[in-house]
Amino acid sequence: MCLIIANPAGNFVPTDFILNAYSTNSDGFGVMFAKNNLLRIKRGLFSISHIVDIFDELNKAKKPYVAHFRYATHGTTNGQNCHPFPISGKLGG
Repeated sequence: MCLIIANPAGNFVPTDFILNAYSTNSDGFGVMFAKNNLLRIKRGLFSISHIVDIFDELNKAKKPYVAHFRYATHGTTNGQNCHPFPISGKLGG
C-alpha cells in the first residue's frame, strides 16, 4: 500500500520518518506544492538522498504539500507511474 503525507500546515517532517517511508515504499516518489501561484509536481524514481533533499527544501519553505511514496501493486515501476498525476497542463506541474 502506498504512503501519503498530507502536510497542509507545512510542518517539519523528521528525516527518520522519510527513511522509514522509503524503506517500505521505494517504488517511486512524488510531491506537489504551490510555488509562485502555480502547482508544482516532482515525481520519479529518486534516490533516498534526493528525496531527503526535497524534504529539506519543503521543511525550510514551511508551505503546504502532499508527498507520495509508491508501493507498486500494478503497472510498471517507472517515473510515469508515480503520483501525483497532473490532470491538466494548465496547472504548471
